[in-house]
Amino acid sequence: RFHIDKSQPLGHGSYGAVYKANCDQLTCAAKVLHPTILDPRDPGAGRIMERFRQECAFLESIRHPNIVQYLGMSSDAESRLPVLLMELLDESLTKMLERSQQPIAYCVQVDICHDIALAVAYLHSNDIIHRDLSSNNVLMIAGKRAKVTDFGMSRISGVAPTMTPLTMCPGTLAYMAPEALWDPPRYTKQLDCFSEGVLMIQVCSRLWPEPGPRTQIVEDARSPTGVIEIPVPERERRKNHIDLIDPTHPLLAIAMDCLNYQENERPSSEELCHRLASLKETSGYRDSVQAQRDEIQARDDEIV
Repeated sequence: RFHIDKSQPLGHGSYGAVYKANCDQLTCAAKVLHPTILDPRDPGAGRIMERFRQECAFLESIRHPNIVQYLGMSSDAESRLPVLLMELLDESLTKMLERSQQPIAYCVQVDICHDIALAVAYLHSNDIIHRDLSSNNVLMIAGKRAKVTDFGMSRISGVAPTMTPLTMCPGTLAYMAPEALWDPPRYTKQLDCFSEGVLMIQVCSRLWPEPGPRTQIVEDARSPTGVIEIPVPERERRKNHIDLIDPTHPLLAIAMDCLNYQENERPSSEELCHRLASLKETSGYRDSVQAQRDEIQARDDEIV
């Protein structure tokens, strides 16, 4: 028996919506394609269907504790379109940050960023670029641990990264590295590392990224027009949120390295894992863990 509860979507992916479902008494998440996929007048419909099958095949082939687990395939009784079944988690990182009235505990910030880094490093070790890392595509367990999801935009890392793949959209604009907007765009593993830097700032600030313009016009006498267009440093584009974070925050330094304009100046996914794991060995992290335990104990004592 299979039933999808479409009364309230859990979220929206690259080309479909996610709902709660029941399959043989197991509660899970069901990713359903938009019904417009069936429109024969849409020249991109076949491409989207193929990318959906690609995502299913990819998820079926991997197992990692920080990647949402694939459960199987079914079909939507209404649209007859295929449905991707995945483990059901509590909420997206976006929703968790939006509802948080207080700053996220430092140890939890580190844990979330490390979980994401572990997932990305696993993907990169298999020559997969996610290309759409955002807080919408990070799902949470008990508000503390994270799993990466939505591989509809992922692609194999090839020998010709300047080739433009056939996709509906390049990703979530606020998280995209500069090279993703070149013509043609350039997709390498460092694209994901840039997005991780944006996520770190978001985890610390609890605010959806709202960067300023990517370029600015400046005077230059050497130009025939007297002006040239130059890139705006990410530190300036994201100043509104970066300035809300303590400049000594350990995650901020790592995030800024991820946001380097030059791809080869960004840390690799393996290096990110190492640096984030190192933070867990510090007194600041251990003190934060203890503070959380004390807080939980205090609440338990009040209940008793």
